Amino acid sequence: MINTRFWDDNYVSNLDPSEKLVFLYYLTNPATNISGVYEITLKRIALDTGFDKEMVTKITDRFIKDEKMIYLDGWVVLINFLKYQNTKSPTVIKGIENELKGIPESIIPYVYRMHTISHLNLNLNLNPNLNLKEKEEDNLIELNWRKKNINYILDFWNKQNLQQHRLKTVERHIKKGHWDIIADYDIEVVLKSIKNYSDIIKGDEYYFSFSWSLWDFIKRGLEKFIDDAKPFDNFKNSSNSYADKEELKRKKMLGKLEDDRIQKEAMK
Repeated sequence: MINTRFWDDNYVSNLDPSEKLVFLYYLTNPATNISGVYEITLKRIALDTGFDKEMVTKITDRFIKDEKMIYLDGWVVLINFLKYQNTKSPTVIKGIENELKGIPESIIPYVYRMHTISHLNLNLNLNPNLNLKEKEEDNLIELNWRKKNINYILDFWNKQNLQQHRLKTVERHIKKGHWDIIADYDIEVVLKSIKNYSDIIKGDEYYFSFSWSLWDFIKRGLEKFIDDAKPFDNFKNSSNSYADKEELKRKKMLGKLEDDRIQKEAMK
């Protein structure tokens, strides 16, 4: 049974009606159990709530971003679910143990992120190697985040007519350090930085003309081209002479030729 205080919760009160319904569904659907960890498909959620799958995915992504839940490989982990269980009851503890013993190994690291889980005296008989350290858990979450966003970022990059990349090439060059930089910003800020960079290197009124690969841009240029860094002011060509403008055009043309050469090598 859901506590009546559910509707007074600050987080819930700030959700729109569709989000409230889906959030309530995650707490009360037939697959839910005493552990707050269970298997359910987005298709099933869409059928039961009446929303299309795209809407359910969008709402679920918000809950994940807000650290209310984890959804991975069709499994739900409700972060705060155990907080509202009577974990002083031996019967409840036994019920939680029984439910968690049936989950896949890939989900176990995420269970240890649940609120109060580390304070419970659970006899799960799990492989201790699966009780990953916090850093290792974060790496798993980061990997899941990368898989979701790499196509989105690459598609936007290629549409700007910058150095064109294939997915396999990007996956080979972009390392954890690149994703650490990206993680400091919202994705929309990253995409806007790419757009700013594209506009500047193509504009005759700007002196910056170096064309990076996507991985070099993330390492060397992302921070320089976000709106807060005022790139259009910082890279504006201050000279008005005809000779300087022609020299700038010449350098950009040489840079373009070099970029074409590099890209042809990368595509081999």
